[in-house]
Amino acid sequence: MSELLNEIEPAEEAKEGWTCETDQDAEWCLLQIRRANAEKERWKAHYKAMLESMTASCDETISRMEMFLYGYFKTVPHKQTKTEENYPLPSGKIMMKAQNTSFDYEESELIAWLKEHKGGKFIKTKESVDWDGLKSTLTVVGDAVADDDAQIIPCITAEEHEPVFKVQLKK
Repeated sequence: MSELLNEIEPAEEAKEGWTCETDQDAEWCLLQIRRANAEKERWKAHYKAMLESMTASCDETISRMEMFLYGYFKTVPHKQTKTEENYPLPSGKIMMKAQNTSFDYEESELIAWLKEHKGGKFIKTKESVDWDGLKSTLTVVGDAVADDDAQIIPCITAEEHEPVFKVQLKK
């Protein structure tokens, strides 16, 4: 069947003002969308591979230059502050910057420990709206929203959207 679809082309396709009028025309349109999607994916893959290659090459150059600069940095006297050591150059500066300590913890275990040892002192409680539950009770009236008791909720507005035409291709 796909060979047959490849050969289907409406006679007026090239003419301005052509319209889709038959199932055969619609099938031809779907085929053109499928072909365009395939072409788009082929080009995306091509450029993704090129980007990955160029990124790797640039990253390698940057890494090599940073290694040279680090070796140079160790040999020159540099300014030292509480959070960094730096050496200024006309085109920038090279520096060693102190990093913050990182912590790794299992939240549920830490919460249990805090409840037991600190009385829950460092545990936050977060309020949030149960939107799915609330939404099922709402009624839209123009751009206003009313709850199931017919009370307008002033802090919620609604905006209706037009239906959107879509084309779905079979796999």
